[in-house]
Amino acid sequence: MTAAVEPAAPEESGGNVTAVLEQRARALARVPEQERTEEIVTVLVFTVGERRYAVDVAYVREVVADPRVSRVPWAPPAVAGVVNVRGEILTVAHLGQLLGDSTPGPGGAVVVLVGAAPPLGLLADAVDDLADLAPGALAAAAADATAPGNDLVVGITRDLLVLDANALLTDPRMNTTDRSADAGYRPSTR
Repeated sequence: MTAAVEPAAPEESGGNVTAVLEQRARALARVPEQERTEEIVTVLVFTVGERRYAVDVAYVREVVADPRVSRVPWAPPAVAGVVNVRGEILTVAHLGQLLGDSTPGPGGAVVVLVGAAPPLGLLADAVDDLADLAPGALAAAAADATAPGNDLVVGITRDLLVLDANALLTDPRMNTTDRSADAGYRPSTR
């Protein structure tokens, strides 16, 4: 003698399954607390010589390919020159000089930064990609506060040196108009 199993009423089984599915959907849609507190930062990754750098895309106005950088007489060593971008003359920084690495690359692009200070170009050999970084992914820069360019670095990852765009934009070494600070400057006597 086998007992027959009675099927559940359609309203009863359908309502229960729907409630379970809705509960599961709400649980899966919830973002864990730790993920909400960290803000992902998108950075532009570029190469200068053998090093890979990154800068927050919120400060990147554009990338100029194959720039014609003109040297500026009496400019500080960290200034690679100036470039004309649609009628706007921009100072172009040599990152190697700013960060204590004197090996220049061919300079195939200029990354134009904007912010509270006048725009600034960063001479790059190649622009690689965009990447997303979690703030927790950054390790502190060199512990030596006197290291060249340490004030220009936000942090490092396994293969990137993440730059501080505000510090670059306001760095006094990028000033090409105040020649009095240059010990080699000799005003014309004509």
